[in-house]
Amino acid sequence: MEKLLNWLDASRLAGPIFDRELRACSRRIRYYLLRMIVIGLMLLFLVWGWMMATQFGIGSQGAAFMSSRMSEAARGVTVAVVWMEFLALPLLAVVMCSDAISREINKRTLEVLLSTPITSWQIVTGKLLSRLLQLLLLAGLTLPLFAIIRVFGGVPWNFVLASVCLTLATTGLFGMLSLYFSIRISRAYRVIGLVLFLGILVFGLLPGLMMSLSQFYSHPWMDKTLEVLTLINPYMAMWMISEAVFSSVSAGASVFNWPVHCAIMLGVVVLLLAASTLRLRKTMLALASGDSGIRKLRQRLASRRSIRNAERSTRAVRGHPVLWKELQMYYSQALLGPFSEIVVWTALIVTTFIIAYYFDGWDEPVFHASFVTIMSLIGLLRTATLSALTISREKQSRAWPILLTTPLDEGDILKMKAKAIWRRTAFFWIVIAVDVIVFSACLVLNPFALLGVAVGLVPAVIFLIGVGFYFGMRLKNTTAAMTATFVVPATLWLFCPCVANFSPLMLIAFSVGVGMENEEWMMTLAMAGVSAVPALVYGVLGFVFCVLTKSSMRQYAFHTSA
Repeated sequence: MEKLLNWLDASRLAGPIFDRELRACSRRIRYYLLRMIVIGLMLLFLVWGWMMATQFGIGSQGAAFMSSRMSEAARGVTVAVVWMEFLALPLLAVVMCSDAISREINKRTLEVLLSTPITSWQIVTGKLLSRLLQLLLLAGLTLPLFAIIRVFGGVPWNFVLASVCLTLATTGLFGMLSLYFSIRISRAYRVIGLVLFLGILVFGLLPGLMMSLSQFYSHPWMDKTLEVLTLINPYMAMWMISEAVFSSVSAGASVFNWPVHCAIMLGVVVLLLAASTLRLRKTMLALASGDSGIRKLRQRLASRRSIRNAERSTRAVRGHPVLWKELQMYYSQALLGPFSEIVVWTALIVTTFIIAYYFDGWDEPVFHASFVTIMSLIGLLRTATLSALTISREKQSRAWPILLTTPLDEGDILKMKAKAIWRRTAFFWIVIAVDVIVFSACLVLNPFALLGVAVGLVPAVIFLIGVGFYFGMRLKNTTAAMTATFVVPATLWLFCPCVANFSPLMLIAFSVGVGMENEEWMMTLAMAGVSAVPALVYGVLGFVFCVLTKSSMRQYAFHTSA
């Protein structure tokens, strides 16, 4: 028994790395600020839910009506807080674990650990658990709130337990996936972008299209596929248990077997943990073997196109130098070339429409709403990523002060960088415009769908470019700039109760999905008119951030971290 307890000892499993990382994380100011933000958002949701529940009960309704509204408010606030945690904690896990191993590689301390008794298993588990423990503290902050809200009734403990387990399992999965890629990729922002892209593709694009097709095509194969997707897709699982709370099922009992889903997610985490341990051992041996090992590792990590571009001779600059440099840097560091990338995306889109045509769904507004929303999300994520990296990456490489010594004007530099971002993301906007225009002409979509999409997308793109430029200039490294560029719009469009109703993605989905029946397309025009004011605010804020960036370009030219 004593041997078993010694083997299960946390210090033995994680080693001294866990203690060191835990002490370092607990002393960082940003984690204290993160806890304050989480508590503030919970209070915001609580006040918002209380106001929504009681605003119709003032006057002659009486105490009985108010009591019934309290149970509904408890359910609404609980589900809102649960979804806030469920969406936020995995994103935070991706960011926190994105440089867990690559930082050790860049600082040349990983090969030093090879000479110690610390195993690669202890390094991986120590870094993973120390970061997930900080997120576990954030999840624990909401448990007292759930206990208080349950006094009003309507919230079963089964839902609270299931939501907490699903949140922790999803957070562990995304954190482990980010840590695994941090062994193979040296830049944290590339790890964040890759994990987010895989998450959207696996957990968003494929299930979203399948669910939209299942609404107008019923087949036993489709039903079985949706059941399998529910077992492996955490977002579909959370959606099902959330619907059970508002349905007439007994006390929110769920027809979904969430323990099986959590077991599958934990099994994937264990597999990734074992793969990360083996990969880390090989990386440590390669780094400790000298220059030849490092060269071999870098050649394995670098893409073929990067190597070919590095071996080419100097090419002449065509057009504006900033625009030319931005496009050449992007294409040289991309996994695929510009033509190959367009071919891959075109093949995926054509395959999607072939599947929709086979299931008689390509003439349904629901399918196009899902497709346009997902393509808009991918385009906005790429816009945020590129805008955050375009300045911060040059600052960190010490090329930004050199650019400021040229005769180029500050406004001209920002204008060309914004134009380069538009060039890199133009494929997604063209696909969205062609889809909406063609199927509006075919009377599948309403005639004002394109107006709603434009009102949602154009100000959002301007806002993301301005925010990315500003944080890329003010913050010291690329990871911090990219994180801040993601956090600000996500907080506004996902976690703020009032502002989230006018988020660009909701407006786009509503505008495309209304259809032509019973002249409901007039609702799109009304929604676009109502959303024009917040959209104008987003656009103005984007221009304000660009002006602030322009005024501080020379002031923060050397504001970088080592």
